[in-house]
Amino acid sequence: MTRRLLSFKDLHQQYGIPHSDTTIWRMVKNRTFPRPVKIGRRRCWDESEIDQYVKAQLAMREKA
Repeated sequence: MTRRLLSFKDLHQQYGIPHSDTTIWRMVKNRTFPRPVKIGRRRCWDESEIDQYVKAQLAMREKA
């Protein structure tokens, strides 16, 4: 199984995550956003975890 890793740019452009990089880091620290994987000096997010995050946000919207 091939896992795709996403950069900040991918989070904003492909997933439309509207938060700034600083806000994303704050959310990671608060455990309200998936934690990135560190590869070398870069940090990337597992695409499947971001998919789950977005689905959970949509589900919360539907409950409201």
